[in-house]
Amino acid sequence: MTTQTILFIDLDGTILVNPFLSAVFPHYTQHFGHDLTLEFLAEQQVRLAQPHADPVWVMDWDDICVTVARRHDWELPLPVHTLVTEYSRPPFITVIDEADIILRQIVQPKRKLVVASMGLHRYQMPVLRGLGIAELFDDFLMPDITGALKTDPRFYAKYADNPALKINVGDNLIDDVIRPHQFGHHTIQVTPLPPANSCADREIQSLAELPAAIAALEAENT
Repeated sequence: MTTQTILFIDLDGTILVNPFLSAVFPHYTQHFGHDLTLEFLAEQQVRLAQPHADPVWVMDWDDICVTVARRHDWELPLPVHTLVTEYSRPPFITVIDEADIILRQIVQPKRKLVVASMGLHRYQMPVLRGLGIAELFDDFLMPDITGALKTDPRFYAKYADNPALKINVGDNLIDDVIRPHQFGHHTIQVTPLPPANSCADREIQSLAELPAAIAALEAENT
């Protein structure tokens, strides 16, 4: 029996909400009396724009937040990964579109569910565990595991020679659709308002449509 690989290439905003905006950054705001959120996000964008940067450094929120705080001559009261672990519980994290139910619906012996995330292991796993969905995945691809970002074909190296169908699920047109197509993957774009220029194999407006979209792609490629 051929095992299809379903790669969830974008977690936050697709299947879950993490605690960064709801709790981690507000924790620092309360401590400093000043909101550094936009500066944190800007620092990450600067790192993402550097084509040959270390992928772990690019996504290292501990280092990002320390770097920004020190520009103000401040020290973080607690590291980011500690706060992520602390706040990986409701109401600071949540699933989107009943993702926990949908994931259980698509689990089958012929399918391998894989987290393929830009986030580092120490930030993603507490959230997945806190939502009770970590055990639904068979494998985890993250920059500190693969040594690459999801925009790099080396990120998917362990699946490159697997001839079975590979379906990427995400919401971003460039990172989750166009790039995966270049790597020979099929794509399902989750977007409430499908863009006119989308080239995804399937477009869905909510995760409720995901089981049918996966089944249709499998049927077309058997």
